[in-house]
Amino acid sequence: MGKLIYSNIIITHGLALKKKDYKKSWRSNQISCPKGVFEVVSIHWIDLINYHFNIAKIRQPTLINHSKIGNSFDTSHIELKLKENGIVNIFTSYNAPLLKKNIFIFENGIIEMNESSIVIKGPSLNLDKNNFFKEPEIIKKFDVNEMKDYQLSLEKSCEYFLEIIAKKKFFKKLIFDSSLRSNSLII
Repeated sequence: MGKLIYSNIIITHGLALKKKDYKKSWRSNQISCPKGVFEVVSIHWIDLINYHFNIAKIRQPTLINHSKIGNSFDTSHIELKLKENGIVNIFTSYNAPLLKKNIFIFENGIIEMNESSIVIKGPSLNLDKNNFFKEPEIIKKFDVNEMKDYQLSLEKSCEYFLEIIAKKKFFKKLIFDSSLRSNSLII
């Protein structure tokens, strides 16, 4: 699909709208969670983007507290610039309706993701019979079960971590270096 040109990642849900639950949650407390949703949700996407696409620069995140419950940030936005000049925007919020919509625009195609599917479209140069541009055609579509995949991902991550520790092995240098780099970019 070529280089990543642009990506927009939106992950939101209404945790901050659940008055009793959010008030009791460590996520709503700036002492327990100084950067709020940014450090809980956005950080994972930053690490993933850095691992796959190499971040060159991270702009200062915009952190906002819309909720009247708690004092930590319930909404964040950050822009990442990639080493190959792509741009990635990440928007996360605990104070909005449930929305999980990600789009990755590459030189020669598009990947669209939501909570139920991943759709790959291409090519970029896609013309109708009158030589006008038309939306790229679907190359492949995957149905996903987000809750099942989330649980499986957690299990596999824990198993991997425990296996490394139990066998007194080391984490792969690429993974270790990528995580260190993600953290240093954020700090």
